[in-house]
Amino acid sequence: MMTRLKGVATVVWVLALASPARAGESYPLLGKVRPRHAREIAASPWSVGGETLDRDYAIYANYKGYLGPLGVKKIRLQAGWAKCEKKPGRYDWTWLDEVVDDALAQGVAPWLETSYGNPIYEGGGGAGLGGGLPTGEKALAAWDAWVAALVGRYRDRVLEWEIWNEPDLNKKNTAADYAAFYIRTAEIIRREQPKARLLALAIAGIGNTAYVESFLKPLADQKKLHLVDQITVHGYPENPDSSYPTLAKLLKVVRKYDPKIPLRQGENGAPSTKTVGALSKLKTSETVQAKWDLRRMMGDLGHDMESNVFTLMELRYRGGRMDGWNTKGILKAAPDMTVERPKQAYYAVQNVTAIFDSTLARVADFACKADLDQPLAAYAYKRADGACAATLWLSGRVPADASDKTPANLTLTGVKFTEPLWVDLRTGEVRAIPADRWKAGEGGCSFQGVPVYDSPVVIAEKSLVPLAPAAAARGTGILPVRPTGVPPVGQGRDGPATQGRDAHATLVLTRPVRIAGPKQDDAVRLAMEDLAGDVEAALGRKAEVLPPPEAAKAARADIVVRIDGGLNEPGSYTIEVTKDGVTIRGADRLGAVYGVYRFSREFLGVDPLWFWKGHAAPTDRRDRIVLPAGTIRSQRPAFRYRGWFINDEDLLSEWLAPSGKRSIDYPFYGQVISLEIAERIFEALLRCEGNLVIPASFVDVMNEPEAELVRRAVRRGLYVTQHHIEPLGVSHFGFENFWKRQGRTVRMSYASDPQAVRETWTAFARRWAELAGEQVIWQLGLRGRGDMPVWSSDKSVSADKAGEIISAAIADQWRIVRSVDKRDQPPTTVTLWMEGSQLMARGSLKLPTGVTVVFADEGSSQTLQDDFRQTPRAADHTYGLYYHIAFWSRGPHLVAGTRIGKLADQLGQVIDKGDTHYAVFNVSNIREHVLGAAAGMEILRDGRSWDRKGFIGRWPARQVALPECLLELPGDRLLQDGTAWVLARKLLDQLARKKTAFPRDYLPAGAATAGDFAAALDRCIQKLDALVKQADAGAADRFYTHTQPLMLRQYYAYLRELAMAMEDRSRLAAACKELEALLAIRNEAQAGRWANWYRGDKKENLPALLERTRTLTSDH
Repeated sequence: MMTRLKGVATVVWVLALASPARAGESYPLLGKVRPRHAREIAASPWSVGGETLDRDYAIYANYKGYLGPLGVKKIRLQAGWAKCEKKPGRYDWTWLDEVVDDALAQGVAPWLETSYGNPIYEGGGGAGLGGGLPTGEKALAAWDAWVAALVGRYRDRVLEWEIWNEPDLNKKNTAADYAAFYIRTAEIIRREQPKARLLALAIAGIGNTAYVESFLKPLADQKKLHLVDQITVHGYPENPDSSYPTLAKLLKVVRKYDPKIPLRQGENGAPSTKTVGALSKLKTSETVQAKWDLRRMMGDLGHDMESNVFTLMELRYRGGRMDGWNTKGILKAAPDMTVERPKQAYYAVQNVTAIFDSTLARVADFACKADLDQPLAAYAYKRADGACAATLWLSGRVPADASDKTPANLTLTGVKFTEPLWVDLRTGEVRAIPADRWKAGEGGCSFQGVPVYDSPVVIAEKSLVPLAPAAAARGTGILPVRPTGVPPVGQGRDGPATQGRDAHATLVLTRPVRIAGPKQDDAVRLAMEDLAGDVEAALGRKAEVLPPPEAAKAARADIVVRIDGGLNEPGSYTIEVTKDGVTIRGADRLGAVYGVYRFSREFLGVDPLWFWKGHAAPTDRRDRIVLPAGTIRSQRPAFRYRGWFINDEDLLSEWLAPSGKRSIDYPFYGQVISLEIAERIFEALLRCEGNLVIPASFVDVMNEPEAELVRRAVRRGLYVTQHHIEPLGVSHFGFENFWKRQGRTVRMSYASDPQAVRETWTAFARRWAELAGEQVIWQLGLRGRGDMPVWSSDKSVSADKAGEIISAAIADQWRIVRSVDKRDQPPTTVTLWMEGSQLMARGSLKLPTGVTVVFADEGSSQTLQDDFRQTPRAADHTYGLYYHIAFWSRGPHLVAGTRIGKLADQLGQVIDKGDTHYAVFNVSNIREHVLGAAAGMEILRDGRSWDRKGFIGRWPARQVALPECLLELPGDRLLQDGTAWVLARKLLDQLARKKTAFPRDYLPAGAATAGDFAAALDRCIQKLDALVKQADAGAADRFYTHTQPLMLRQYYAYLRELAMAMEDRSRLAAACKELEALLAIRNEAQAGRWANWYRGDKKENLPALLERTRTLTSDH
């Protein structure tokens, strides 16, 4: 209700307040409103705008971290026909999937607007604000198909659909035309989703009741009013309170046709600075914006309307009559469209959503009397338990920048209080109302000297106000943190993004931090020790990990880690921050481990791959750690098993002193990698929320140093599995060593000597079961020596009988597994690699029930093979993926070469098929491949909601750009360093035999000769040169932005000279110089921690390649 009473203030009350500017300061400050994450709120009437993503005026990934913490329960989105359908009949939902799924994961429900039109169709309508409706038979048919496809895709994720935006802006869109368009669209939506809620009009001119009536009448005449669930209204007056008399007239028209159709405020907000669009002449500031938005929100609530704040992010409009920034966003945008900081209005909205949820109902018989000479808006609300809140603000003028308050004496009827508090929704201040300033009476309460101004304040029962204590509310100014619940895996060195104020911080860690955990669990203990190291890097003082007897006294600890059986999802966790400390709960040991590392990532800014990126320490030094109150809850990962394969690890094998020798008839892997390095690998994988590892190539667990690798991984909590050429852990080399230890030389042939093979499998399976217990995932299959088809090393097997032989071997292996592994259904996999994929595609492989079928990419192209598309999925199998982020010999090895777009596309296909039980990435020596490894692990965790743009934004642009400089070859291949090595050997062979023909399968499109190839390389070299020129020579990421691009550049320059030497052998000398330069460049990357990094270069063996080139040069 609105009051215009001119009562005379009692002198005593006014004197007690001293002056209007300081009104309320005698109320004791208790603290500030503590925000609530959307996931903490069951329901509310609040929504926020996520508009214009369809036209890229904002980038969702840049601001999504601020959505859930805002506390709204809905987000308005434009589905963007023109963005989704750029070619007729082909829809690309990628961007919209990412937004919808991420919002839902944060507890925020999207409502989708079908706007706008699509210019690829004649008559397809305008693609932006004020555009015309689609017209014409062909365009409308395309529209119908688009709407059906849209709703069909999102009907399980989206309930509410708004049909077009502000049709009344375009005079050509008559109300009758819009009515016909609305009916046709609404009927399609209800056909696809019978329970869909439909929102009509989104009208800009709320005073245009004639338009509304001309829309409703045709629907009434055709008995189609059941297709309207709500009517959405906009309107942008300078005084938001002036909207409601206009809306009352509009509502009267609506009720004439159907009294049950409510209004909903669908788009409203004020700018904070000069803006394009509505309210461009408003005299404004961030304070004015916050007041305006609050008055509109609380006015809408007082009129029983749902309310949408326009908008979350500032929008960069481009072209047309609106070109520039729309500053109505409550997040301040930087010039690159990232978030610079939240504005006052962001925090103001948080304060509203924290208090006013759907447990409160408006008090219809509420009345307010005030001794004021200006209008006061006043509304009241009550919870089922009787707790009340009254909202108050001076409503007669446009919000002003000044914030002087006026004391008001109030009589409120229809509400009761027992312990009332005063809350300023703009600042979040919470103050106690002293007992001598209020009293309860019959049917209501009276208050003396309540501070009011042109921004909403609240008198609320204490139980309604989530409170951050005064000490925390004052803040420290030290290390504000990112909004709760949205830490990126693999974030950059800047650590957490700033939230903009410490008002929500309830815990400050400065003194030596104590950490307590569960008894006798090595995995959790090791993670806590890593956390202690992270804290030391942050504060300069190592945290104390309390030993088990002391850990029981959890009250002494700042951070307590627990295993909580009440969390049902394996690997899940929560992190709860209160003023008393931090509690990390895991459903199991892995859940606890993930929670610990998530804490480091979220609050300390620790990059999961900090060690492998070459950072000197896990995080940066600061004076204290300020933690906001709240609870982080993990989300179910998209893939069940997620891990790495340490394969082709020539550099890792000889980098540091080995942990043991290996007996293997193979040019590589003569020693076992350092256990210190193994621990760093397992730690990084767990920090990325992985749970599975193949710890090395050709692991022979009968050799104790190799068995220790498995033991260490298991101790960390990881599942362990085997290479696809090591069924039950037995490679050909392991088989030969097994019998050699018994004094016999036995050739591995399942076809001719199955008993010897079964005996070996059984012995190894028992050993793996001893080492890993229930943490082993068994690999089944049969391949030949050195990762070749079985018939290549066993001549008793023919290619046409291979399916039969391999199926029999798998059946034997399954029986052995069941004999040593007592789990009801021991997890087992069959990896379809090379001939395995072909046999599976033909239906020649027979697999036991319950086996996980693992598809593999074709390593040289990093694309899925035909078996992935052709294999029928069976209900008695699960499915997964083996993918090469690194691949020797025809892929990335010494230089990163995985394009993030291709990786995301291939994994997206796997996710869309539902093959998400298992995924493992070949990451080779890790250091070179951190970008692909981090992206891959995030996708395995987040699935289709993965924030690709946000991920790329956290990495150096030049590091991301490096793979884009690679030469493209036929067959979807790239000239990565391994492929370059193979080609170099081919060219050297040709040159040695005095041949001049250039291998045609290495010629890029449009090239026919070695000279064409050299010219194509030159163009790539120019790109790499430009990349290197941009690099900061002293940057921490120098290896990725300087050394790696230069290495690739020199590789290409070397190949160019070899190619030209096919016609002019004198170019061989130049080839030697280019390769010498490559070796010199990479030598620079062997300083400090990385000393001797390339000592183990035996796969590509660039020194040997140089020697061979020199030999040909001298022959010339």
